[in-house]
Parts: sequence; structure tokens; C-alpha cells
Amino acid sequence: MLPAAFASVLLLCGCADSSGAPSSVRHALPDSLEQEALSAAALYGDLLDPDGRGDIEAIVSRLSERGYSAVDFGGALDFANADRILDFCAARSAGESDPVSFLRVCDDGGLIDTCFYLDAGQWRCRSVRVSAGSRAKIGYTTDYPLTMLKLTDKSYLIYTCEIPDNTAASKHDGYIEPTTMLRLAPHDAECDRYTRLYITPVGYNFNNLFTCTWSADDPSELHINDLYLTLYAAGHGSYISYFNNPYPQSGEEGTSLVPAKEFEDAVMKYTALDRDTVRALSHYDAAADAYPVTIEGPHDGLSRIPVPEVVAYRINADGSITLTVDALFVEYATDRAFTHVVTVMPAPDGSFKYLSNELLVTAADVLPDYVSRIAN
Repeated sequence: MLPAAFASVLLLCGCADSSGAPSSVRHALPDSLEQEALSAAALYGDLLDPDGRGDIEAIVSRLSERGYSAVDFGGALDFANADRILDFCAARSAGESDPVSFLRVCDDGGLIDTCFYLDAGQWRCRSVRVSAGSRAKIGYTTDYPLTMLKLTDKSYLIYTCEIPDNTAASKHDGYIEPTTMLRLAPHDAECDRYTRLYITPVGYNFNNLFTCTWSADDPSELHINDLYLTLYAAGHGSYISYFNNPYPQSGEEGTSLVPAKEFEDAVMKYTALDRDTVRALSHYDAAADAYPVTIEGPHDGLSRIPVPEVVAYRINADGSITLTVDALFVEYATDRAFTHVVTVMPAPDGSFKYLSNELLVTAADVLPDYVSRIAN
């Protein structure tokens, strides 16, 4: 038999009743959040291996069946029982002050239980980190003022906390992004697939393939030299940095000479540009038969860049695919920092070429910081 206090927490969390069906959910109050987190972690212990890891989708499904609002930490899965968060947002807008809590399951099998609640007229955000394993335990508890919370037209929950002790050496897991963005609307599987296949491998870091308007007929805005390292990574699965730079230095700090065949093969594999166009736009060094590329630190991305999301697609008569892409920018608390339209041509062998990109310019656009390291 469960201790009375433990059983009351299960009821408060909205866990299953004796029949196994989810009971009416009453979200945890902040002072019971640690018990709620431990109770939730206890529900899926049998799904974890000896190292505390398990199938995240199965864990979220288990929590969903027990009535929890839950999602994986990375947001790849649909948010389970998101209607309760939506109801909370509507009630809060109407002036109500009931708290709400939700779970995010971490890659290590643990979880973070977060509660929004009103205290003395100030909305706050309390989070409990639970480590999983043979015995779940509290890792830390944080409690910060909630300085911004909004639900967007695309059903993203975006909130910002004031975190005064936010350093890598803090008592929690390290630096925490003050702003969090959670998708409450169900994912479109085909849009997600196109995002993974065609947009994420390039993204918005250290290149402008998706942040300017260009086509094979007019690629003059592209900075192809900067794009090379990203296309190399797309083809090889790893980046080149000064730690593993295989190319000779050109004499300029941080700049190396990439053999023409390697450079041109990468660019022409992923774009519809021909060799003459590549040479005309990419500072081809005829004497060295090479191209200059700036190679600095590890080319694995910046912490403050947008994340792409395909929101619509069209299959064209010629077999090409036109994708409408919104850039999510957590730093600016927006799920539509800018929008661009990418057309790609897939091939039967699974390869593809980018044919064009159109930046749909508006006054509200927030583009990532980018200055070409080798100017056109």
C-alpha cells in the first residue's frame, strides 16, 4: 500500500486510478512538485536499462497514459496532453491564477518537472530535475521569476525566466537558456521529414544559403566559400576545424586552400551551379587550383542561431519540391524570426540539389548575425 502522502501526490498529479485510466488532472502545486517528479519517474522505471536509459517515446507514452502533460526534452515528439497547457494559457489570459505543471523527459532517462504558479502577484517558474536509474532522486530544484509567457499563433509555448545565477558553474546542470520554446501543436510528419532531409543539414550557421534570395540563374548573393564547410559536413557527417584541418594554409590567418576538385564536387553535388559559375563566384586561385576557405574554431555551430521548421510543402510537376520554412529563434522568443522558400530537386538515389531560395522579407525579420569571412 502507498503511504497516504504519496498517494495524495498521485491524485494531485492526475495519475491513473485503480482501473488504469487517467483520472481528472489537478496540476501539482509548487510545494508538491518534487514529490510529483519522483512519482512520475517511478512510473517508468521498468522501461529503463541498467544505465537508466530507455526508449524516450515509450516513456512519454507511459506518462501520457497516466494523465501527465509530457514531451521529450528536444521536442521531437508530440506534446502529450497539451490541451491542459492550452487551457492554462487561456485561463491565465482571462485573469485566473491556477498553476500548471508539465514534464520533459531527458535523454538520460531522467526528467524535468516544471510548474508555473502565482506567488504574491508574481508568476514564477519552478523546475525539479530528477535523475533516473535504479532509484530516482532529486538532482536540483530551481525557482525563478517568470518574466514572459506567451502562446503563439502556431501553438508554441514560449517563456522566459530571470536567472541570476546562470553560469556554467551553477548548482543546476550548468548554463540554462533563459527562454524556452515548446511546441504544443502536433507535428506534421512529412514537414518534419523534409526539415531533417533538406534544411537541417545546412541550417543558418556560418553560411547564407537560406538567408538570401538566389537561384541557379542568379546566385550572386551566395557566399559559396563560407558554404563549403557546411556542405562538406552534410556529405561526411563531421565538420572540419583547425583541430583537424587537412588543407594547406594560404598565408592569411585562418584561411586554407581547398583543392578545386574537392570544393567543386561538394558545391555541385548539392546545388545546380556549374563549374564556371562556382569559379566565377568563389575566388578561384588558378595558380594553386584551389579555393580559399576560412577555417577557425570547431565548425559545429553557434549557441545562438535559429532552428528551421518546414511548415508547408508543394510537389512540383518537374519533380522538385518547394518548401516553406519558418526559422525559430529562441533567443528572440519567436517561432517565426523569418520565412524563406526553398526549392530542391531530389534524385532517385536519395541525393538532391538546392535549386533556389527566396527570403520573404518583412520588417519584423530577425536574421542570424553573419558576415562573410571571405567577401564576394
